Amino acid sequence: MDKQIERGLKTLFLVSFIIALFSGVMHLFLPRALGSMEGWPVRDVPAWRLIGAAMVSLAASSWLCFRATGWEKVKIVVQTDIVFSVVAGLVMLWGLLFREIPVGGWGDFVIFVGFAASFVVFYWRSRA
Repeated sequence: MDKQIERGLKTLFLVSFIIALFSGVMHLFLPRALGSMEGWPVRDVPAWRLIGAAMVSLAASSWLCFRATGWEKVKIVVQTDIVFSVVAGLVMLWGLLFREIPVGGWGDFVIFVGFAASFVVFYWRSRA
């Protein structure tokens, strides 16, 4: 029998959905406004829109996982979210330390680290 999804993981999927959807829509439709809010000049609008498309797809997977009922149905998405959050966090940290990413990037870094840690916790608890 498929193990149930923890309530906290469902909540994490919902929060992930909201943040990824907001970020995706902003990147897709208002890239210059988003860049201005973060103090990050937008020089290549299509690249920002591509990031938006990726974020909307992450939002969709989080929504589908939020609605799912069994661990086996969401396990691979949890693993993917761990990889994405860790790699994105490392890339952001590298950029902040060595490539002059604006100070607003620290907020993104904290979000990536928070998601990585949260998904890792739920992954290990669900494996037991």
